[in-house]
Amino acid sequence: MKKIYFPLKLKLTLWYVLLLTIVITIFSVVTYLSLEKMIIINEDTILKTQVQQISSVLDIENGKIKSGDEPFYANTDFYGAIYSYPDLKLIESNIPSKILSQYTTNTDFIGKYQTVTSPEGKLRMYSAPVYYDSKIIGIIVIAQSLNLMDIAMKNLFGIFTIIIPILIGITILGGIIISNKALKPISHMTKVAREISVGDLSKRLNLPYTNDEIGNLAQTFDMMIEKLENSFKRQKQFTHDASHELRTPIAVIQTQAESALNGTGTKEEYKKALQVILEEAKHMSKLVHDLLFLARSDSNAEKLTIENLNFSELIEGIVNELAPLVENNGLTLKIIKNDSSYIRGDQTRIIQLFYNLIDNAIKYTPAGGKVEISVENSGKFIKTSIKDTGIGIPEEHLPHIFERFYRVDKARTRKSGGSGLGLSICQWIINAHGGKIQVESCEGKGTTFVVWLPTLKK
Repeated sequence: MKKIYFPLKLKLTLWYVLLLTIVITIFSVVTYLSLEKMIIINEDTILKTQVQQISSVLDIENGKIKSGDEPFYANTDFYGAIYSYPDLKLIESNIPSKILSQYTTNTDFIGKYQTVTSPEGKLRMYSAPVYYDSKIIGIIVIAQSLNLMDIAMKNLFGIFTIIIPILIGITILGGIIISNKALKPISHMTKVAREISVGDLSKRLNLPYTNDEIGNLAQTFDMMIEKLENSFKRQKQFTHDASHELRTPIAVIQTQAESALNGTGTKEEYKKALQVILEEAKHMSKLVHDLLFLARSDSNAEKLTIENLNFSELIEGIVNELAPLVENNGLTLKIIKNDSSYIRGDQTRIIQLFYNLIDNAIKYTPAGGKVEISVENSGKFIKTSIKDTGIGIPEEHLPHIFERFYRVDKARTRKSGGSGLGLSICQWIINAHGGKIQVESCEGKGTTFVVWLPTLKK
């Protein structure tokens, strides 16, 4: 059997109507019963007061109640009866005998309230003993018609039977309007989601923000689509840049190989062609290695081997390794400050990080310039500054230098040895170690990279 699904709009309306109907019904029933109860209590109070008044004016002679010239219930709108006691002989009464027989079946009726039904309608009855010299000499029974109460309650019931359906109708209409208004943003979301599903990630809900669940959902939806759009753009750009980077060395290798296969060159020309092919192959190997590293880092597949490291010794080792390169370029490389410091990190990646940063500083600093390194232990973080007197980076390029395959015009070319991935890798390594990197540069005056890494907690 196929399961039937109802629209959320209908479900909300039905639940809203059902809940309000239950509330209205309970309120009506409670109101009806409470009003009836209050009327009965008021009638009982009146009956008891009447009995007290009648008891105080009875004609009693020799310990017996005498019938007066005029019955006690004369000129009143209530019914009454007087019995002698203990023989229960009826002295006066205008209460029909059938009603009295229902009420006074035995002496248990004394001091009690009771509602009885007569052909004329309902009567509320109450009885109380008459005392003389601390002895019961008679019983007074008072009855009041409840016809007015019945009329009032019937009118109230009639009002409820008219008002409740009207309120339920208003509730249904209100439920439809409220559910339509509440779910309108969701309908808009569905429409936009369908448009996005066909590939248009530029679409946004652009709903006015409301501090509720729908508003938060709409804002989250727009943020999610924006992240997806940026992710696809980065992926597309990454693929384009990677193919562009690989196209050049492949073309060079292909050209050199075809030239060598012609068989018309000299031994030196063959050797030179092979040397070019080898250099391009090395460049491609490094590029592929960097791409694989970034791909693994994006998918959280790149794992770090964390250990305690003597950071100050590690920096000294990197500087000593790069010293020959500095001498060949006619530069000065020195550590101006090296506080004793320790960190927890992956030694291979930390070396790669600072090797790249110092190597960059050397590459883009002309002969006669200098590169200075400072390591300061501030307690919670280790601040490492790498300052050069090189060509600097134009201000408009600073926000983009950590983007993949990004090169500053003229200053960052393949001829100077970069693929545009080094700083992206450096940034990932720093983030993975819970640190941060800052850069300051002035074109023509030099660049300073500052790396902050958490110190080893003792």
